[in-house]
Amino acid sequence: MGDTFNAEEDRLQPTCMRHCPSGKAYCTRDVYSVVDPNTSWTDHPFHTQVWYHTLEDIYKLWKEDYFHFVLDIRPLQDVPLDDGVLEGWETIHIPGSYPINVFPPETPANEVEMLVDFTFGNMCKDARIFVHCWSGIAGNMVAKTLIELGFTDVHAAGPQGSAGMWAWRDAGYDVVMGDTFNAEEDRLQPTCMRHCPSGKAYCTRDVYSVVDPNTSWTDHPFHTQVWYHTLEDIYKLWKEDYFHFVLDIRPLQDVPLDDGVLEGWETIHIPGSYPINVFPPETPANEVEMLVDFTFGNMCKDARIFVHCWSGIAGNMVAKTLIELGFTDVHAAGPQGSAGMWAWRDAGYDVVMGDTFNA
Repeated sequence: MGDTFNAEEDRLQPTCMRHCPSGKAYCTRDVYSVVDPNTSWTDHPFHTQVWYHTLEDIYKLWKEDYFHFVLDIRPLQDVPLDDGVLEGWETIHIPGSYPINVFPPETPANEVEMLVDFTFGNMCKDARIFVHCWSGIAGNMVAKTLIELGFTDVHAAGPQGSAGMWAWRDAGYDVVMGDTFNAEEDRLQPTCMRHCPSGKAYCTRDVYSVVDPNTSWTDHPFHTQVWYHTLEDIYKLWKEDYFHFVLDIRPLQDVPLDDGVLEGWETIHIPGSYPINVFPPETPANEVEMLVDFTFGNMCKDARIFVHCWSGIAGNMVAKTLIELGFTDVHAAGPQGSAGMWAWRDAGYDVVMGDTFNA
């Protein structure tokens, strides 16, 4: 209770705003989606909630360990064709990749049985994943399936048809040839499949989206590429440091109304939150000027972010704006109208009151 905001304090300088090392792909990478597609990729389906990169960017990001896991949808063994063969994972694969063998790629989500089972739990489903196949076509289909299975950070290469294992090999990128799959080896037991501690919210949390909405949230707009949780889950996840940053869209000072007031960040806020002051919430993306500028670079834009306002309505609008600005892991609470600062305070969750901004 009773805090002072000083923009020069380390605690109010998010780590993602530090200088990005020269030449790092995660600083310069481009990202595409159904919201902001690459218009030169003709005949490339952009699936909702999936993020896309050029294969060159994928390779550079992979070299920097940007992806937690690489999932290879191909079978272990070669698949014979009338005019050739589709090489399997054992014949050639990306170093460190995991064979999940979702083949044929049209397999419905409720029938998927992965060889290395990344559906084991939410720790796997929340990891940043690159999924691929031979050419990119089947991999893109399975990227959509992963979203239907509850994965929240799925990346694929494009344009499909020239963005898979064949193009990777032909570009001279790193490969492993002639491998043997042994499910008992530690290298094929991803860390996210370890037992999730009892009672941890990140193990049990539910997540909703335009692909899998909460049907009880009437009049709640589910914006493309945004992930939604109940406010109770948001609080529990926040307590476990699930979110890298909490962005508060409200102004610093109270906003007077004819019948009351909209409290500003200085009056009350979530501990550790950053005031970005995107108000009014209808501000177009190209006109947004954040108080604490999370548009600084891709390190901020790729962080897992929870964005909120007073009731959830304005926060949900700005969640959509963040996606338009290139943020790739945006979370909001729902249903809007009862999932913001007011509901947080009324639930007895942690708050800071009486803060002062000092630039």
